[in-house]
Amino acid sequence: MKRRLLETTFYKEVFNDFPNLLDDTSEFVMKIRLSVSCSHYRKYVESVTLSLIELEYLFNQLEQAVVMLTEVCITKKLKENDITKLDGFKYNLENYLIRLIAIDDRILYLIDKVYLLGNPDKNCKEYIIMKNEVFNDDKIIRVKYNKLKDLLVKYRKVRNSIIHQKSYVDDELIIYNLQQEMIMNEELHTSFETDIGKFQKYFKKNSKEYMLDTEEKFKSINEELFILICEILYELNARYLIEKNRFLDEIKNTDDSIFFS
Repeated sequence: MKRRLLETTFYKEVFNDFPNLLDDTSEFVMKIRLSVSCSHYRKYVESVTLSLIELEYLFNQLEQAVVMLTEVCITKKLKENDITKLDGFKYNLENYLIRLIAIDDRILYLIDKVYLLGNPDKNCKEYIIMKNEVFNDDKIIRVKYNKLKDLLVKYRKVRNSIIHQKSYVDDELIIYNLQQEMIMNEELHTSFETDIGKFQKYFKKNSKEYMLDTEEKFKSINEELFILICEILYELNARYLIEKNRFLDEIKNTDDSIFFS
């Protein structure tokens, strides 16, 4: 699966900077590790890079989860443990909804690091980050973030219910859960008015259509999410370049200017 966020300008910019800090054969790298005036630059690039990696990793998991909704291969071991395709679907559906809301946290962590707000991770909340005075002038990030929040808020209640109360269900899924229980419980087969084989085919056909429809719905969410994330990354790239170049200018103006000779 193509890792699409890696193709954005911001990722390319940061990932071009970060490897330069890891080259132990470079005289620049060896000196930068010993220099106080350079340590701020190094820490800045490292913190932004790590936050970007976490965001990309999570988004990639969302794309993987959509594929796995309908691509559960029922092996002999799964059959022995009564794990069905519908079970695999439900697992990945809930996995997706839980991780979807976590995008909000990853974006806020990244904004904190790029703008050098200095909040500990536990304080990287919207009401803290977005009320920072820096966004009184730089309002575009707040606008872009709010668009992302408007998308995610529709699924936050569902996610919270899964975490704290009960498994995800909708009207169709309730029916398929009950039908599956009837199929797997052989004692109930005698109560079927129709042939159990015909009922199984009916269940398989309709539950598959439901799973495919859900897959398309989540694909659509991912596409919208990708666009909104890219809009935020575009703005963050501009800020990253400002802060990075400020650090480099500070280094040039110190006794460590030999680094740039």
